[in-house]
Amino acid sequence: MSSYMTALSFADLSYLCLRPAISYVVMTTALHLWLHEYVSPQRWAGVAFIVIGVGLVAGGPPRTEDPHPVSGSQDVREHV
Repeated sequence: MSSYMTALSFADLSYLCLRPAISYVVMTTALHLWLHEYVSPQRWAGVAFIVIGVGLVAGGPPRTEDPHPVSGSQDVREHV
């Protein structure tokens, strides 16, 4: 929980939610390939929607801005 809260302090929530979302895809594929379980077409459609959603969010611009940008020697002289 503390690592998740730390990550929330410097990254957008939309980027942090991608990792748990993609786990549904990994688990469904693993169940089908390794355990040979039946996966219904509705579940595959859900997996496809998750993949599309993750692709849309990951392809967008990040909204998190660096509070201390480094743009060359001018910033170093201002802080010294």
